[in-house]
This record gives sequence, C-alpha cells and structure tokens, in this order.
Amino acid sequence: MRWCNGVNYNLGNNGEREINYLEGKVIRIKKGVEKEITTFTYLISEYTNKKNALRTFMNCRNRWKIENEGFNFQKNNILNIGHNFSSIGYAGHNFYLLAQISHTIIQLAYFSDIAGRVRRATTGEQDNLSQTLKNIFSSFMEVARRIKVELFDKVLKPPLLPAMRIRLKFA
Repeated sequence: MRWCNGVNYNLGNNGEREINYLEGKVIRIKKGVEKEITTFTYLISEYTNKKNALRTFMNCRNRWKIENEGFNFQKNNILNIGHNFSSIGYAGHNFYLLAQISHTIIQLAYFSDIAGRVRRATTGEQDNLSQTLKNIFSSFMEVARRIKVELFDKVLKPPLLPAMRIRLKFA
C-alpha cells in the first residue's frame, strides 16, 4: 500500500482543493503461487497514515462494490436501463434519475414492511410477502415502461396512497 496526502487539485472555477491519494495492490495466491495482482487507486478526503491505511482501503473497496452492484442491478435486472435512452435534451439524464429513484424504492420495499402496508391499503387482501414483492416490482416496471415510452408526451400522476411509516428490517 502507498498513499500521498495533501495533493493540490485545481477544480477550475471552484478553485483549488486538497485531496489524498491511496493505492493498494490485491494479490491472489493459488496453491502458494502468485496468480494475479490488481492495483486499486482512490482519491479520498480522509487523511491517510500507517494506522488507518488498510481500513481506509477496505472501506473504499466496499463502497465501490456497493456502487457497482447497484449499477449492475439497474442495468441487468428489473430496471433494465441498458444504454442511452435518448440523445434529445436531458431525456436520458432524467430517465436515469427516475431509474435511481425506482431502485431506491425497490430497496426500501425489499428491506422494509412497506410492501404489505401498500397491499393492505390498496386492496385490503392479506397474502404472502413474496407475492406482494412480485406485484410491487411489476408495478415499478410498468411505471418505468410508461415513463420510457411517454417521456415527452404526458405527465404521470402517482396513485394516491395514505400516509404510512416505513420500518426497515436488517438481519
């Protein structure tokens, strides 16, 4: 591992800022032989020293993993964002922001009790959680599809739902 603190970086009209550089190598060993060396570099705001270098490096790796998994979910799963939706104005940018909002809602539905509450508020039925999540994800897909198709033509109105409190469950 190696690092450099207090590097001055010119941000153009926003002036200069000090940033810190952190680099680490991950060596994969199979049967006692070095097979692969991967170098990871990060620009960070935290001052790095010998005591916190490894912890900071692992935090950076974990954050990258979370961000990468989130983007892969958006690209390859339910939201299926693919590549550029539009080159007209800000349509592609706006749709991606809506996809980010949808992904956040999906995560809240997955890690909370909101799915059952929405189902009970809208239909009054009591079914199992997996079916509820399937229904709510289908609803998100339909909203995303409508936005994609009618981005320039119509204003989408959200359904009226009663106020509710969301409790997150983490195991």
